[in-house]
Formats: sequence, structure tokens, C-alpha cells
Amino acid sequence: MVKNDGLENTLGTLREAGVYVGFEEFKCRKPIERNGKTISVKMRDFDNPLLSRHFEVRTSQSRGLGTPVLLDLDFLRREAAAHALFLATFDIQSHPMGAWRPLPPGIAGVLNVLCHAKLKKTVERWFFQNKVTLRPGYLKYLFFTTFIVYYSRLWLKTLPVPEHVPLNHADRVARWLQTKREQGTPAWLDTNVSSGIRVCQAAKAHGLDINGTLFRFGGEPYTPAKARIVAETDSHAICHYSTSEMGRIGLACAERQTLDEVHLLTHKLAVIQHDRLVGGGGPSVGTLFFTTLLPGCPKIMLNVETDDYGVLVERNCGCPLKEFGFHQHLHTI
Repeated sequence: MVKNDGLENTLGTLREAGVYVGFEEFKCRKPIERNGKTISVKMRDFDNPLLSRHFEVRTSQSRGLGTPVLLDLDFLRREAAAHALFLATFDIQSHPMGAWRPLPPGIAGVLNVLCHAKLKKTVERWFFQNKVTLRPGYLKYLFFTTFIVYYSRLWLKTLPVPEHVPLNHADRVARWLQTKREQGTPAWLDTNVSSGIRVCQAAKAHGLDINGTLFRFGGEPYTPAKARIVAETDSHAICHYSTSEMGRIGLACAERQTLDEVHLLTHKLAVIQHDRLVGGGGPSVGTLFFTTLLPGCPKIMLNVETDDYGVLVERNCGCPLKEFGFHQHLHTI
């Protein structure tokens, strides 16, 4: 079918025939039921058995510890390659990097920091929002973070000791950004949208000049109202699109037409859409279904619904990422 009809058409045909995993099924909140058959699943059932399982992170911890995601260093190497494309696309290879991301078990902070280090580039500051806890379930993550920070002393590039900066002290991050600007090279900050907005608000409230800062957002929708707050500081922001189970799904487009437009990384995953109603009787949206294509992906996924939706298009944007064959775009996520 793939040979005759193409990958996405084949996945669409399979989706219509019932070959897919819904969001609630993937999160193991209900069994998979198709054609009178019931399959009870747990998150481990989706784990990729080819992984070396070097370390474990978890999905969103909004309801406890979240669900585990096993990663290996080959996956990190591939993510670092995508990170290198991002740095080159926006010409920020020599700009200082900072991160304001939660410590593990959250994936975003540690993955982005390690990808940057893999490219032999310095991460200047790693701020984190979450409190360090000594509860038994978190001890292994605390040990893991401590290990990678101090083991990096054996590398050419060391990782910074993470600094706890609560959300209500965003001015500490803004002051570092001002320092980088005063030194002549504005920094770029990897953080989620709401934290980045707090930094911009704190800079404005304390009279801090962070002009030229690039915010690399993720994790939440980036809206026009939030973009106006960033613009008030003479900074700018771009967005990636990622999940814990797949890592980076899309890299920000340098010639974007919408705030959150990304190039889908179609070398590692395939994407199709299926219309469904929001809230049972609301508007129809194109829900996204993902299929992983590389042997190093953390989860094996075949038409898995992520509960996200957006506008899926193909266009010749003129962005450097187009030259690498990433011509499929997603926006308004």
C-alpha cells in the first residue's frame, strides 16, 4: 500500500479501517475496542523494545508523576541533529543559551540542555521552576540530574548547576538576559510560553533592557496577546512543537506566516488528520494522528492520536529548513 499509494494515504486508509489508537487509549484510560474485540493496554506496551534504555523521563506531571518514557543516547543524538538545524536556521550558534525549564522527571529541560552540550556548545544558565523534593519517587531523577551535571566536568563543555527560580521571581532570569545584552550578544532562552511571558513582564516592571533576546517557546499555544507582551520588550519568540513520547515533532519556521508555524520533521514521523467534534457538539477540528518511523523513537506509534489539532499545509516558504526536505508545515496548534 505504501509503495502504491504513499505513506500518508496508506495511514489514512488504515485509520478509516479502525487501525489507530485514540488519545484516551494511548494514555491507558480505557481499553482499545475494535470490531467486538477488547485489548487492555498499559503504557509499557508502547515502549520501543529496540532501545538501550539509558534513562527515564516522564510526561506532564500535572497529575502526579505522569507516565514514564524511556530514552537512549541514540535518540538524543538524533534530537541534537535537529537542534543543530534550528541553531543554523536562526543563526544563533554563537549566542549564549539559557533554559528555564523544570528538572527531571520533566523531559524538555534535560533534553534541550543535553542536545546543546552534544553539539559542544555551552549552556550558560539552567534555571528551573519546580521545587526539589526528596520523596522516594523523585530521588532517582535528582540523582540523574546531579550525575549528568558533574559528569559533564569530564567533557570539553560543562553543564551549569541548575538554579531554582520560582515563577514569581522571573526578574532573576530577566536580569541575566539584560547582562547578556550589555555584553554585546543577546541570549536565547528555552522555556515554555507562560514562563517566558513572566520574564517579559518582569523586565518591563523592573526597567530591564532585554532587547534582542530570542525566546524559544514550547509546551503551550502562543497567542497574539502573548506575542504583544514579548514585542513590548523588543524581543522576539519562535515555537517548536514536541511531545514527551516523540521528542521534537516540528522546528520553528524562519519565514513563518503564523506565530507558531513549524516544519514537521517527516524523517522521523508521519502525520495525518481526522476530523472530530470538540466537546461532542462543538466545532469540527482536524485531530492529529502520528506514526513513528525511526527505530530510535521512545514509543512505537501507529496512527496515535495526541489530542492536539492544527492546520496542516505544504508550502515553499524559502526557509533553510525547506532545503532539507521539510516542506510540510503545521500551525495554529
